[in-house]
Amino acid sequence: MYAIDPGLAFAVAPAGVSNLGARLENAVYLALRGGLRGTRDGTISYHLTGAGHEVDFVVGDPEAGQATRLVQVCADLTQASTREREVRALRTAMSEMGLDEATIVTMHDAEEIDVPGGVIHVVPAWAWMLGV
Repeated sequence: MYAIDPGLAFAVAPAGVSNLGARLENAVYLALRGGLRGTRDGTISYHLTGAGHEVDFVVGDPEAGQATRLVQVCADLTQASTREREVRALRTAMSEMGLDEATIVTMHDAEEIDVPGGVIHVVPAWAWMLGV
């Protein structure tokens, strides 16, 4: 569940809990939702790959074979296990949906990760939200 007002959600969260990853994911959802208003591929969902890996956001309808974008959100990719988990989920989903690119939105990281059949763009949140 995502809050339409992230400031209010933060205000009512338990004291001392910041959960940067969840707040970033909420912000990415709101940006996706705002950018898709009124378009035919305006569906946003999550996806569980055949291998059980979760992709945070799929734009379009993956069940109908009409997915157009895959977006994963991860505040920090510096830990090897986290990086592998996020890349593995996208790599698998790209293969399942026939897409040749996907995006990981982070707080600071920027790079291109070549995977079999495509590329994963790692983009800092500020650049992704500005469309840079």
